[in-house]
Amino acid sequence: MEHTATSIVPRMIWLGDSFTEGAMVNVNDRASSWIQKWTKIPQINMGIRSSSTLNHYLIYRKLKSNYTHDAIVLGVLPANDLEDYQPEKKINILEYPIYRPYWDESGQIKYSLNRVDQAFGSLTRYNRPDLVYQTRDSLYRSLSLPEKLQVEITSNSYVWALIKGLALQNARHTYEETNSFDQEINPKAWQDFERSLVKLKEEANGKPILVAMYPTLSDIKTYQKNKSMRLADRIQALCQKHSLLFINTLPAFAQHRSPESLYVLCDGHWNEAGERMAAEILIKHPLFL
Repeated sequence: MEHTATSIVPRMIWLGDSFTEGAMVNVNDRASSWIQKWTKIPQINMGIRSSSTLNHYLIYRKLKSNYTHDAIVLGVLPANDLEDYQPEKKINILEYPIYRPYWDESGQIKYSLNRVDQAFGSLTRYNRPDLVYQTRDSLYRSLSLPEKLQVEITSNSYVWALIKGLALQNARHTYEETNSFDQEINPKAWQDFERSLVKLKEEANGKPILVAMYPTLSDIKTYQKNKSMRLADRIQALCQKHSLLFINTLPAFAQHRSPESLYVLCDGHWNEAGERMAAEILIKHPLFL
């Protein structure tokens, strides 16, 4: 959806991951598009799949001056948005090197690779496995001896492959019974999440920010059983602390008579009905009135 650089009418910028982006629907069926139709207020959707709150801050910092706007909607998917890359996870990107930002202990932004063109999905590496191998070799050389031993065992052992397969099956079963709105977050991840929110607020320079929490289907089904959402309560308190607006869409989604009908079951994202319901929930917030 095209937008002009300037506008005499109010506009909003949407930040978030694939749920904000509308990964499984057409542009006109996204929640932001429904809000635009109903309010006549242009909604500029900058959602990008597989991004975290730190990514959203960096995206906004880079692109905010390209479009005049008056407010920001930040989508948060607790199922994975609080899981930023950390240096100790370097082994996990060995097979598919990705360029990811993270906060170091001093509060500075660092990256998982030295350059963005080293990532396996970059234009310079696309269809060039030889260059990807160069990046993987560079990452491997930077590992400690114990980490190298771990790589050798996990990459060349049939027994490990069997154990990993069984673990993945168990993880899928566990995930289906998990409510990420109720999860415990390690202190470093929580610190990084708060730091990203604070930096986003600074970049917004007084513009209102609405933090909107979005649920997966497993979040809904588990919440319907126990009605617990401790993480959502913590994030709401964090927003109050930093004068950010907040909306938790989980309780409203959980009231739907058939939550399965709101998701693409083989994928996990909202379908057209899910996007529209998200918009119906969000539009009730005073930001849109």
